[in-house]
Amino acid sequence: MNPSFYAVIPSNVRYAKINPSAKLLYGEITALCSKEGYCFANNYYFSNLYNTTNRTVQRWLKELASINVITISTNEEKRKIFIHDPMTKVSPPHDNNVIPPHDNNVTHIITRNINTNNKDIYPHFEKFWKAYAYKKGKDGALRVWIRKKLDEKVEEVVTGAIAYTKTRGTNKKYWKHAQGWLNDERWKDEARNTHEWDKPENMIF
Repeated sequence: MNPSFYAVIPSNVRYAKINPSAKLLYGEITALCSKEGYCFANNYYFSNLYNTTNRTVQRWLKELASINVITISTNEEKRKIFIHDPMTKVSPPHDNNVIPPHDNNVTHIITRNINTNNKDIYPHFEKFWKAYAYKKGKDGALRVWIRKKLDEKVEEVVTGAIAYTKTRGTNKKYWKHAQGWLNDERWKDEARNTHEWDKPENMIF
């Protein structure tokens, strides 16, 4: 495994409120991504590199995934880690004497390969997916979820999904795929007077 000579840690990672070691790990991932467009190093490789444990590496990866700067795919034999533009922008600390550099010259790798199997990375989306009865196009739905930052509206979206499921009945012929339903923000069209026992906080996931 031959990493690039250079590692890139853009401002949205540098100023994020995550473990500093996770930021260093991000830089190493960018170096390893330079050849194939993704990083396939496993936790054992990183734990040896940084003299730490596999569990600690996994925790750092989760932190990076939580701020939407990496996507982890485990659909194939080898795990793949992709670098992509995060949806969450982090403001740098204010200091009149310091002008943070612009990152306009940094090229990010935007991937369409999103891991929908790891429920620990996208727990709020999994709540929606369980509530939405038409189980088609999960990858596309997750891409919309991330792009629209729907973690911030999870209760509203899940409540709408429950209402949509109840009003549509069992015939799935006229159901919208979850991707389109989320993209069109159809949860706003659903009735808001859902019964107390139908609310997301009362559901068992």
